Amino acid sequence: MNTNPLVSVIMPAYNRARTLPTAIASVQGQSYGNWELIVVDDRSTDTTKEVVAELAGRDNRIQYIVNDRVKGVGGARNSGMLHAKGDLIAFLDSDDEWLPFHLEETLRMLLETQSDVGFALWLERQGEALIDVFEEPHQRERLESIKRSFQQHTEDVAVMHTGLFERYVKDTLCIFHINTMVFKREKLQPGGMFLEDFHIGEDTAFMINFFDHCRISLHMTPHSIYNLSPDSLYFFIDRRKIDPDRLHLDKAVLQKLETAGLQALAFKQYLRRKIEDCDWQDRKRLLVLSSYTLARQYYTLSYIHRFEKRKGLRYCLQSMKHNVNLFNLLLLCCILFSVKKSNNFLRRPVDLW
Repeated sequence: MNTNPLVSVIMPAYNRARTLPTAIASVQGQSYGNWELIVVDDRSTDTTKEVVAELAGRDNRIQYIVNDRVKGVGGARNSGMLHAKGDLIAFLDSDDEWLPFHLEETLRMLLETQSDVGFALWLERQGEALIDVFEEPHQRERLESIKRSFQQHTEDVAVMHTGLFERYVKDTLCIFHINTMVFKREKLQPGGMFLEDFHIGEDTAFMINFFDHCRISLHMTPHSIYNLSPDSLYFFIDRRKIDPDRLHLDKAVLQKLETAGLQALAFKQYLRRKIEDCDWQDRKRLLVLSSYTLARQYYTLSYIHRFEKRKGLRYCLQSMKHNVNLFNLLLLCCILFSVKKSNNFLRRPVDLW
């Protein structure tokens, strides 16, 4: 790989005039300077265009284009990739930020490990607090497990080549973020673009296309800041603070969670189809695991809608279609007989994530 390659940074934006200057400044502040930034306007109705035009007037590395594909983040990122001129492609959302060393450190890692794709960890900003989610015990153990399972280049860098997709399915490895991804454009496969009909999971569906046929490096230090946003389809609320038994009292939050849940189901069904197309020795067990995760997602939707009998029943029957168990059988009875009392046992499988 060229030691000074052009990096094309793709930044989709929809009505982000307020946050764009900070996101763009974090690209301009990179210690590595050979980049082009392509801001893809997803047909905004605010002053996104004017904000980008002003910044581009002072820095000719910044470009503005309009998404000419399907509206949504997938179509916008695809538009950006099709306009990209760099040998390497990176992504940054228009309300998030890179730390100043992200590109330089990732390119160094790609060169040293002879990798095709690089990832890193990230920090999360919740209000005024900046949180390192990977300091939580279960996340530390997950990272240690990665070190044990794959080649370790240094204390902070793991290199993965085969077995990553299977490991992802088994463990739902939430250690890859689109904002930290940098990859060689030549490794983009035909049909490997973003799925434009997905609104949740389109980034993960894109990333797993590189698993097992590319050499992937993970830098186990934070490279970016992910800002939790109240208008995000998925991270609009701290789910750890939600009481599933009181959700029916807040119709707006309930509707958002249902929409997010259905989008998550679409991704999980896509993942199942990927498993069905594989010839692993462990394929049967992975399909059983997939059935369980689908059943649990439908169960959660049924539980939070159990006060709406028709909808609660529909989701419960879908859960049973994938995996019949004691939980969904009892929930079915509770919905049929309008049992509204809280039940700690029935809450156990509920997973609002």
